[in-house]
Amino acid sequence: MRSPVEYNQYHIEGAKNVPLREVVGFLRSGDLSSDAPVVFICKSSFRAYLATMSALAHGYRNVYNLHHGMDGGWLITGLVTQD
Repeated sequence: MRSPVEYNQYHIEGAKNVPLREVVGFLRSGDLSSDAPVVFICKSSFRAYLATMSALAHGYRNVYNLHHGMDGGWLITGLVTQD
């Protein structure tokens, strides 16, 4: 959900970055089971919210939006990132 610049600054280890403009194509690609758990993460959670709504509209049911995103959710709690 993050831009390549944001992702390259820091990200969660093992995270797959799919920019918002590519989410629908990714969901339609079949690379991910519609039953698989998916957590959408962006900088503040707005883009992740849009992706979550899109995933639900495409039949995904086990989707989540990281509250407050990377900057307000993940980093503020001191959780580990990879750069």
